[in-house]
Amino acid sequence: MLIRSPPEKNRAEERRLAQMVEDILKSSPGGEKVINEYARAKSLSDGRRRDMVKILVAHLTNEHGTSPSRRLKEEYAKGIISLFPYLADPRSKLGYEHYYNAEDGSGYLAWRIKTLQKEGSEGRMKRPRQPQTGGPTADRDPYKEDSWLNDERQCQEAIALMKHTADEAVVKEKMRLTLAYHQKMLHDPKEASDILSIFPRFMDIPGLIDQDFGLLFGDATSAKLLEKWSTNINHRLLHRAVASHRLVSSKTSSKMLKPLKLKKTGTSIQGHLDSIGESLQPYLLVVGPKRSRVQSCFIVIDQHALPCKASNSLACVDELFKAHFVFGTSYCQELTNVYSFLQTTVYDIDVETTKVNPRVAELRARMLQ
Repeated sequence: MLIRSPPEKNRAEERRLAQMVEDILKSSPGGEKVINEYARAKSLSDGRRRDMVKILVAHLTNEHGTSPSRRLKEEYAKGIISLFPYLADPRSKLGYEHYYNAEDGSGYLAWRIKTLQKEGSEGRMKRPRQPQTGGPTADRDPYKEDSWLNDERQCQEAIALMKHTADEAVVKEKMRLTLAYHQKMLHDPKEASDILSIFPRFMDIPGLIDQDFGLLFGDATSAKLLEKWSTNINHRLLHRAVASHRLVSSKTSSKMLKPLKLKKTGTSIQGHLDSIGESLQPYLLVVGPKRSRVQSCFIVIDQHALPCKASNSLACVDELFKAHFVFGTSYCQELTNVYSFLQTTVYDIDVETTKVNPRVAELRARMLQ
């Protein structure tokens, strides 16, 4: 008697599901176009992906009703990436969660089924999403504990010294030693709003955001955007991802510029801060005659302007992203997909614990394959 090993069983199951999906597509109008486009491009455009999902969901609901089981939806999702392996998301646990995620009922297949259910029965309650557990607002320990000051008296002495010394090296060293202290403050609702009054040197010494981020995640993670952009992200993201697969909808695409505000040289920074009111999410304030001639950059948060370490646009975006984690602020709602893409694809932070939109997962799959 021959007994198949688990890997052999898995491969046989993948072949079965891939054949199932291929048969459905080949027997349906428009299905051959999906197969041919993938064979040519090793990817699917948004339009072809929508065609594929509609075809598969139509078959699924015709065969099993408008409320198919979790197992069936998982089989169809697994069948997609078994037939089209370059559509798999390498950063997700199973690879097919952007087509169907059983944990929260999300994904392209689930969304299409819900649309059909809504059309057939208006008013049906939607299943609530599970809360996000990863990202900038999550509690976390420093990457390395290297002589942190845990004693309250020592921390207060370091804070007092930082406020008055003109030696930037001393400030950076004391900020390093009090990292655990001010991270604890940030995650205490009663103290979080006082962070810039207790640690005001964020507002006059560039580089403290980058230092804190490196202490939280390590220097290798901190350097990933600048390193990856120059090697493979730049042209792939600009020419393939953005052009063919927006991370924001057409209604919110104009808000891509929301994290960036330009002020002409000579404009009063304080005047701008006084006019904006409180802001929960950080954004970039650029000073210069025009966007192509930037003289200085600031990260604006809670009506305070924090100087960026460099005026290079990519370096400033890098620092803006890091500010979310250093100050424990949530992403701007309209740009959550953009930041989630950077977080899970470029910086590799909280990949397993952060729920991402299927659009993010699909683009992530395209970029990483």
